[in-house]
Amino acid sequence: MTEPGAPLRLYHAGSTSQTGVARTIALYDQVVAQLAEAKAMWEASVFDGAFHAIQQAALTVGVLCASLDHEKGREVSETLRRYYTALSFQILAVPRQDDPVARIESLFRQIRIMREAWVQVSATLPKPRTPTAKASHGTNRVNLA
Repeated sequence: MTEPGAPLRLYHAGSTSQTGVARTIALYDQVVAQLAEAKAMWEASVFDGAFHAIQQAALTVGVLCASLDHEKGREVSETLRRYYTALSFQILAVPRQDDPVARIESLFRQIRIMREAWVQVSATLPKPRTPTAKASHGTNRVNLA
């Protein structure tokens, strides 16, 4: 079961080691994992566990929404904000569906399409440069790259 606060910790942990796009993809993966957990719990009739996983998935989508850069993204950020809001509502509505498992499957398809779009965006970005190690002895500098 996903522990409370895990989505936010995932975002902050990745913020120093990943690009924003890589963090976004990781958060999409987290949502899928949380919904898969909810589906498994629902199928096992562990409804409190399923609801907890659903809540965690909605929280992770909230982290995606909170990570939007409205200054840089403008229209795209606004479109994604609306999508993330709608997705959160859809996730939280799963327990009220006639067939919650089928609804989760539908959400998987929707989320995978968006995740793939982010993977395509990632492929167009320049690879981050590896910093070169530098040593300093007095006034002489040696570049070890």
